[in-house]
Amino acid sequence: MAFLLESLSACFPSTLPWSRSRSLAIAPDPGHYQPTPNEVLVGRYEVRAKLETGAGFSTWLVKDFEAAQTPRFLAVKILTLDATQDHVERARIQRELECDMKIQGSGLPASHLHSYVDVLHIPSSWGQTHLGLVTEFFEKPVASLQDSSPNKTLPVHTVKHITKQVLQATATLHALDIIHTDITSDNVLIHSGLDGKSIDECVHALPSDRNEKKYPFLESFNWDASPEEAMRVKVSLAGLGQCQSVGSSTLLGNCTVTLFSAFQLRAPEVILRGNFGTAIDTWAIGCLVFDMLVGRWLFHPEEGDDWTLEDDHLARMMELTGERFSYSQLEASELRYRYFDDQGNLTRISNLLWTPLEDALSRYNVLPKEEVIPAASFIRECIRLDPAERSTAAALLLHPWLRDIHSSRFRQPCHALI
Repeated sequence: MAFLLESLSACFPSTLPWSRSRSLAIAPDPGHYQPTPNEVLVGRYEVRAKLETGAGFSTWLVKDFEAAQTPRFLAVKILTLDATQDHVERARIQRELECDMKIQGSGLPASHLHSYVDVLHIPSSWGQTHLGLVTEFFEKPVASLQDSSPNKTLPVHTVKHITKQVLQATATLHALDIIHTDITSDNVLIHSGLDGKSIDECVHALPSDRNEKKYPFLESFNWDASPEEAMRVKVSLAGLGQCQSVGSSTLLGNCTVTLFSAFQLRAPEVILRGNFGTAIDTWAIGCLVFDMLVGRWLFHPEEGDDWTLEDDHLARMMELTGERFSYSQLEASELRYRYFDDQGNLTRISNLLWTPLEDALSRYNVLPKEEVIPAASFIRECIRLDPAERSTAAALLLHPWLRDIHSSRFRQPCHALI
């Protein structure tokens, strides 16, 4: 893993290195890198098809020539020239690589944590270098799987299987005193269920313009998969670019608490600027489970004429948990008096509408009745207002709701792609 950090650092000197790459693509613009058909990057990765294009990157399916007998397909995310030179993006990637090093050197289970395979320096015809990040080939994030469902929900058996793997990844991070800070459905990636031979056959069936258009390889796992199919699916937790260390405001770089999590997944101690720790990840997992089960945010605060978005968020937390913030928790919160009075009451919202979590899960009539109470029990352990009272990721792996979920090998045949 250390050589990946060296490769990243080498990408940004005043005189850019050219030795690691042998390809000079002619890009249609000075931002995105556009490989030529079947171009080989750094003498190792043959570009086979486009997977995604974003504002600051493009992602390509590549075949690894260093693989032994079975074809090995990976994905390379190639940053635009601007993104390659962006200091914030560079710091984020370096944090991820350093976090990878800490995880890999620990000897702890890491099969459900995203990691980089290689870092590439890809010269363009513009005389500058693009940064390329090689990873395993993932089909899609869980967020996209939900989007493919008519009501944005996933079957309970799928949610349980995904949740257990996310908890396994989170437990490893927490054992190393690493706080993820950004556990979302966009950062839970589904591995491809296709083997190398099947992917090779699928790519050969694509039109000749495969480098010009985006071709998703998504058919090995659908949102309505059976329990047997779901058990073959593997996910990895990604997005470690803003991770933090327990008891410190910095780990692998600076990150402010205002960036922690999507707003709807943010724990109360983050809003209140309290003593945050690994429990903010547990809170996010509870919110994520609710979202996967019913297709709605657990917390969807709204700003009013007389209260702020944060006021409403804190009020809804109290309403759904049936709890009040303890004196000790508020006392340790920097922004206590922005939201609460001396008695621990919200200063701008006086009437709370207490709503049992079971009622919130039942409201949309999508969750089987027999699952409501056990699922509520699990989520409740994740979203206790006091972080000291929340279950740990390791403890949640033993929760009764997740029983009978076992790891399994996953593999699916290739279906039609287009």
